[in-house]
Amino acid sequence: MICALLVGATGCIIVDGSSPGNGPQPGNITLEWSFEGQACADTQVSTVQVSIPGEALANDGRYACSAGGVDGITLHDFATGTYTVELKAESESGELLFQGSSSVVVNGDVALQMDLTPP
Repeated sequence: MICALLVGATGCIIVDGSSPGNGPQPGNITLEWSFEGQACADTQVSTVQVSIPGEALANDGRYACSAGGVDGITLHDFATGTYTVELKAESESGELLFQGSSSVVVNGDVALQMDLTPP
């Protein structure tokens, strides 16, 4: 709350911390992945296992390598904070082909591009 003296009268301006631009903001995490610079279509990757410690993800974090022509996924509704993202790319038979990890800070919507490497 900000208070000020205005021409002989007092007044207060209430500042709501949830307003855009004021304080931490929850958001979505958009993950885009590649495999040593290659797209899903150029590899044998079938699924990508996404793990974010402390977070429960839909489908136990297993997502198609490419959906709707996009090599990645958008995860919704994360509280403000720092998260570790771990990815494991697997073949149709479940063989681990690529992996990688990174951290991301959520303060509004954020995008993270990850180029995975062989294990």
